[in-house]
Amino acid sequence: MKPILKIKKLLFIKDYYLLSSILFFSVCSMFMDIFSIGILVPLFANLDKNIAFENEFLNNILDFFSFEIFSDIKYLSIIIISIFVAKNIVYLTGRYLEAKFCYTFFTRLSKNFFSFYLFKNYSFHINNNSAKLIRDITFESNVLSYNFMQPLISSLAECISLIVILTFLFLLNPIATVSILGFLIFIALTFNLISKKYLNKLGKQRQLHSGLALKELQQSFSNLREIIIYKAQNFFVEKYDLHNSTNANTGFKSKFIYSIPRSILEISVISAIIFLIFIMLSAKTSFTEIVLTLSIYVLSASRMMPAITKIFANITTFMYTQKALNVVNDDFLNFYRKNNVSKTKKFEFSKISLKNLSFKYPTSKNKIVNNINLDLKNNDKIGILGPSGSGKSTLINIMSGLIHDYKGRILINNKKIKNKNGLLNLNLGYVPQNSLTIDESIEENIRLGRPKIKRQMYNKILKTVELQKLNKRFSYNSNKSIGERGAKISGGQNQRVGIARALYNQPSVLILDEALNAIDTKTKNKILSNIFKLYSNKLIIIISHSKDDLKNCNKIFSINNGKVARIKY
Repeated sequence: MKPILKIKKLLFIKDYYLLSSILFFSVCSMFMDIFSIGILVPLFANLDKNIAFENEFLNNILDFFSFEIFSDIKYLSIIIISIFVAKNIVYLTGRYLEAKFCYTFFTRLSKNFFSFYLFKNYSFHINNNSAKLIRDITFESNVLSYNFMQPLISSLAECISLIVILTFLFLLNPIATVSILGFLIFIALTFNLISKKYLNKLGKQRQLHSGLALKELQQSFSNLREIIIYKAQNFFVEKYDLHNSTNANTGFKSKFIYSIPRSILEISVISAIIFLIFIMLSAKTSFTEIVLTLSIYVLSASRMMPAITKIFANITTFMYTQKALNVVNDDFLNFYRKNNVSKTKKFEFSKISLKNLSFKYPTSKNKIVNNINLDLKNNDKIGILGPSGSGKSTLINIMSGLIHDYKGRILINNKKIKNKNGLLNLNLGYVPQNSLTIDESIEENIRLGRPKIKRQMYNKILKTVELQKLNKRFSYNSNKSIGERGAKISGGQNQRVGIARALYNQPSVLILDEALNAIDTKTKNKILSNIFKLYSNKLIIIISHSKDDLKNCNKIFSINNGKVARIKY
């Protein structure tokens, strides 16, 4: 899809209204520019009462300003100052709306990228590095908004202004204006031809190395213990510095290229003015008219030069940043335009059946789950044993709806479910070995954005997982946060927070995937006893290396090489 079509699909009706307002103020500013230039003619006529212009266009302007008020130098001075004040107010209003548009566009785009990736299935996240996704959400959204959209809007406004000013100058002196315009177009085309390929190359490098630098930061801060123990700080610093330096180098080179057009334009403007003087002298134009014409051209140049410089810079910015549009694919655009997420309707069940369930990872030759058939009732207590890599967690990921590209069927109440969300169609509570912890209070970690429940029910959950003392200790602190990745609590306490989170919504299915291995034996037995007692009529699935954790299960299965065997009847 072409870049302009992608941009069009990213815009909504309200964006077009805002863009129309920006365009309106740009047009108003443009006419004020022309008026502020044209009013120089009566000013010079007042300074020299005997002046007679040879240029017919100047005489036409003088006739336009033939009102009595323009013949008084005092009033004329006040009008000129007022025009420039009004012009700048209109200009600043346009720039304010432009900045507001880009801010709104960025926040919406970044939020939608975040939602788009968060609602992707688990397989997508297995196959994509999170640093790349974070880069798209933060950096690429920023680039698209402020280094692509803003220059595009700015260039459009500047082009309108340039067209009108050049038309005015053409009427004043066609030969000089056409010559100058032709020269500027030649410079623009030459500069674009020379720099386009190189800027595209820099853009690719920027996108690649900004993501890799972010990846090194994530990997470092996520594994600080091992880094400190193995004294690997320099290893990670050097890896980060390699990608960060390359990324910064592309920025430095592109910024230098952005500055080249200004110098070219400055030389061109001086050359053009000297060229104009020679044309007028050869035509034997009067000195006053030469001064007036030059004043008009200089004033026009003072408005045109920043505009042309900005357009040149914007062109180089487009070439440097257009690779950011690659992240806007059809899948994302479909999500972005709908701006909603399909909700799965929860329902009760009496039986779950797995029929000929098979799955293999794209990078593996062998099936990690191989033709599994199981029947689970709503009050079963299931235990699953097996060595590492046997397929226990993969089976649970399929059942939980995290993995979609499996073969076979999952039946609920003997009916095939229309989607591949598995147990997500039910009220599911799931606890992995490494439970999610955010840098918030214990209650926020347990609730995780869900509606608050009655305090009595919340306290009951804390008691079930033996968290009352820990919760009480943190509630007395001014800072109730448990730290980044749960740094202020132990691994066992972290797992108990995860179990409390799973119990929060009174699940009809509870899965504990190696979720007890960091908890001491005495506390673990208490928690399991509490859960089995309170949820006796619910389906509970426990995955563990320890047979002791499964002693209260009525069905125990062993998984090895993707095959399931029942070892307790």
